[in-house]
Amino acid sequence: MESPKSVSEIMYRSLMDSEKLPHEDLKVYCDGQRLSTLIHAANTTSFYKDRLQKFKDNPSKITLDIWNDIPVLTRADIQNNFDEILSVDIPKGHGQSIFGGTSGTSGMSILVKSTLLVGLMQGALQNRFFARMKFDGTRKLVSIIGDQVGEYPDGHTSSTTWISDFVFPTASGHQIRLRQPVALEKQLEFLNRQGPCYLNTQPSNLGGLGLEMLTHGEHFPNIDIAGVLCLGELLQPSHRKLAQSAFGCDAIDHYSASEVGSIAMPCADGHLHINSEALYVETLRDDGTPCTEHETGRIVITSTINWAMLLIRYDIGDRGALSNGCSCGSSLPVLKLTVGRERNLFKFSDGTSVLGLVSLAKYHEFFPAQQWQIAQTGPEELTVRFVSQTPNEHLDFDRLRTELQTYFNRPLTIEFSRQKKMVLTASGKLQEAVRESF
Repeated sequence: MESPKSVSEIMYRSLMDSEKLPHEDLKVYCDGQRLSTLIHAANTTSFYKDRLQKFKDNPSKITLDIWNDIPVLTRADIQNNFDEILSVDIPKGHGQSIFGGTSGTSGMSILVKSTLLVGLMQGALQNRFFARMKFDGTRKLVSIIGDQVGEYPDGHTSSTTWISDFVFPTASGHQIRLRQPVALEKQLEFLNRQGPCYLNTQPSNLGGLGLEMLTHGEHFPNIDIAGVLCLGELLQPSHRKLAQSAFGCDAIDHYSASEVGSIAMPCADGHLHINSEALYVETLRDDGTPCTEHETGRIVITSTINWAMLLIRYDIGDRGALSNGCSCGSSLPVLKLTVGRERNLFKFSDGTSVLGLVSLAKYHEFFPAQQWQIAQTGPEELTVRFVSQTPNEHLDFDRLRTELQTYFNRPLTIEFSRQKKMVLTASGKLQEAVRESF
């Protein structure tokens, strides 16, 4: 294999060309990758040999005509069959194996095996995103997330720039990492010392930072954020409004998952484009049949670049709708995320489901809180856990209870629980909506 930098640059140049291919040409290329991945899985994993039983004697006869008959892969499948999903014959050109894992915020963490080639592709996809959005490589990239190095107050400064010189030749900005959990006011103090930067964090943390900035912004006059790159959670309109009102910049979505890497990145027109050169994305109805264009369904993903751990038709636990065509000129499919993870859906006694992600900023005037979590604790019961600097006597609990009953359209029993600080996941996420067992 050539040097990682030269391979990454070649990949980047190729990706800049491939997203502009005519739609049919791009489809032919991606279908070829998908078929090759399926044949590799049938040849080198016991798990898919079983799933593709009728082709076990001659996997080369597999075609994409059987695609919709392949069972959807679940997290439980991966946990229970991890060794069987791993390839016993990874192509040498894919480089050494690398292990990682998911945070387990769904209650089911999994180990992930990939290769050097996967890492290089992820870097190339990221560089395409930076170029597409015309990011300024002279600014720092400040990442405030968990599960990494960088303790407060100084954080950790990378030895290299966060954007490659073949994308931004005069790049001078380094990545600065701050490990969560860190109190919101300390995060703002840290940002106040960084100078011109971009911020990379979860939407829930952006929400807390924005509200804290609107309340105490006079203490942090030097914060200069050109954009907030959000990951790991559903970015809502309220988060975008907070980024604008608190920091004067846009919040930019980036849809990714530890299991499969970067799934979709936005264009300048604000649409999420699937990274089709590295994975295949489907949306399925609850009965397993494919959704039509613009129809919301379960998001199912196949990694076509990771030949170490074969994830074929993997149900990632999100919902969205696919379409084609964008005014930006890219031929890559467009994904619209309609709700967050299935665990963010509250399910009630009458069989209906409602997204539990409720904007904190909407109620800030009469219930000023820095952070909160809404938990469904019973069929018709909720608990609002919150952090606030405002005494209880100045919080309008009755009004918020009425507003939430209106949002969920039912006479729920709603309790409130003040917290000294919210519990974050290992990756620094605050689960703003959680359906607890009952």
